[in-house]
Amino acid sequence: MAVPTESGMDFARVVRKRRMIRAFKPVPVPEDKIRRILELAQHYPSAGFSQGVAFIVITEPERVRRLRELSRLRGDAPVLVVPCVSEKLYHDRYG
Repeated sequence: MAVPTESGMDFARVVRKRRMIRAFKPVPVPEDKIRRILELAQHYPSAGFSQGVAFIVITEPERVRRLRELSRLRGDAPVLVVPCVSEKLYHDRYG
């Protein structure tokens, strides 16, 4: 299902044709767009459909700044999406 964005391009197409982005506009990302990104991210392939990944979304500018300070993250993206993997889910399924 194609969902056009304001620019006329749907996000699924953008994901399929992704490329490295090194600079971002310091503009907040609307919550509905973040939800759509996460919805598509949930369709990643996983062993035995175990879906052992959860996502933490950070949008508060001060928290984004602080996380950048504490890590090696560079750039100026207004939203950070942190994937978290549960190794236990995979071990339980295939152990």
